[in-house]
Amino acid sequence: MNVLFNLIVVVQVVSALAIIGEIFESWIGFRFAQRYGGSSRAGWGALVGGLIGAIVGVPIPVIGSVIGGFVGAFIGAALLFAGHETTVARIDIGALLLMAHPDQRDLLRRDPDVVPRAVEEILRVAAPAGVGVPRYAKADIDIGGITIRSGDAVLLTGASANRDPEAFEDPHRFDIGRDPNPHLSFGHGPHYCIGAGLARVELREVFAALPARFPSMQPAVPLVSLRIRDTLTGGLASLPVTW
Repeated sequence: MNVLFNLIVVVQVVSALAIIGEIFESWIGFRFAQRYGGSSRAGWGALVGGLIGAIVGVPIPVIGSVIGGFVGAFIGAALLFAGHETTVARIDIGALLLMAHPDQRDLLRRDPDVVPRAVEEILRVAAPAGVGVPRYAKADIDIGGITIRSGDAVLLTGASANRDPEAFEDPHRFDIGRDPNPHLSFGHGPHYCIGAGLARVELREVFAALPARFPSMQPAVPLVSLRIRDTLTGGLASLPVTW
């Protein structure tokens, strides 16, 4: 359900044009038909062409002839990945963190004013680990007594930065009242996530409502059985719950 919720929120927050909402609602139906009943690739091409045409005001046939099937698929996948997949993964981990820390969940339920700080703490703790994001040094630089030469490859991990004891007091503690919270879950500088504002809006709505609506929610399976997805965005493969 969090998948559908996130897609609908993306539409409602971003779309000023009703046609874009209709296109995405059609996409949801298309994806379910594709998975459970089969559909054609033409449907996806028409969807992406219609979306881009609505945004830029160019007739759909012109868009289709310019971008082609591969480019259209790439644009559509990038849009859905950046605006959907990343936030869904944070909803999963955030819900699990609150269930694992009932005192924090109760505080969130009692005091709605703490929601923005709670979201920042979820973003900090739930940042995917993995092997890091590759970058290349543009100049020689000394960090922590190590010299990185121009052209050297480095791997940057937001999960490690978000637990830096020089930046965060008691960094391994989940504290929804943490302030300030200078996490790097959205990146930094020219690589800062362009969708950070939207992600925060979505997550604040979710975590303002979740503890109030399901105050007794608990995992339905042992925590050791939960599996982290081996993807760039991380998240859980599934999160069965009871309430």
